[in-house]
Amino acid sequence: MSAKHKVVVLGTAHGHVFSPAGIVNEMDDAEIVGIWDSDADRLAIACEKLGAPGMGSLDEALGCGPSLAIAAPVPDERPDLICRLLEAGVPTWVDKPMAVTHAGLDQVMAAAARWATPLSVGLSYRGDPLVRAARAAVAGGRIGKLVRTMACGPHKMLAGIRPAWHWTKRNGGILIDIGSHHADIVCWFAEGKPVTVTGMHTNVSQPEREEFQDFGQAQVRFDDGSLGHYEVDWLNPDSIEHFGDTRFWFQGTAGKIELRLGDEVSARIWTGERVEDIEPVGEDAHAWERRLLEELCAGKQGDLSKGDAFGATRVTLEAYESAEDGSAAVAHRD
Repeated sequence: MSAKHKVVVLGTAHGHVFSPAGIVNEMDDAEIVGIWDSDADRLAIACEKLGAPGMGSLDEALGCGPSLAIAAPVPDERPDLICRLLEAGVPTWVDKPMAVTHAGLDQVMAAAARWATPLSVGLSYRGDPLVRAARAAVAGGRIGKLVRTMACGPHKMLAGIRPAWHWTKRNGGILIDIGSHHADIVCWFAEGKPVTVTGMHTNVSQPEREEFQDFGQAQVRFDDGSLGHYEVDWLNPDSIEHFGDTRFWFQGTAGKIELRLGDEVSARIWTGERVEDIEPVGEDAHAWERRLLEELCAGKQGDLSKGDAFGATRVTLEAYESAEDGSAAVAHRD
């Protein structure tokens, strides 16, 4: 029997890290050999939760020859860690957002251009079988030419469990943080390339937290004339059981699609001939994430390309830039 893939967990600032790490613990051919975090309290919690030993330094983690790194440090620390991992040749899964500034993203892109190490980002809606079914319907022309994608991502505030950095620019702002998922969907479904991005954000519920926003929205114009819109908030009421009440709308010249992915789950398509439910496509989200991690362990990029991740991240940064500049349009750059 061949040796198991060695997996290291590097940075556990966000709980998202426990999803891929938990999947690794289910895999027969991989194991978490160590966890490193600059914060001793976070490290102790992660070690207990994942049943793996702590490591004293990043150098120690890299020195064990890992096949995969799962990384979720504080967002503004991610570019430096990603670059270190790419240079070391360690395939990496990193939580979103991968960067919270243009400089940070430029740094990661330069490293990716220099080293061919696989890099994937935690954009989990890519793995939802209803989202994949909707994309297949759009790509197949079932609603005609795509005119507008709208993605909405309300979240619960859960203020009592949020760390101090959550309320600051270290988290990038709402259009970058939660917005990463929804900018990705807007760009993934579009047939054209982004041309301009505009955004606006506000903070009504947490005025004492000056760097925080509780609501944001952004618009993207593509070079084929189609439009994208995403809006995100931290205002989901407690009566909603799910963390969010995610919805996607895709409007075409000959029909429309609506997805609901929260307490209520549904997917419907309206065309000129009929209304029908959309059936899921392929594996479930858990199996999709497991396959992605298996591919990374094997040194493969997997379903989510670096270019897609970079492009969606850039859009979120431009949306934030626009919002900070009175919603002035920002020309998109690669």
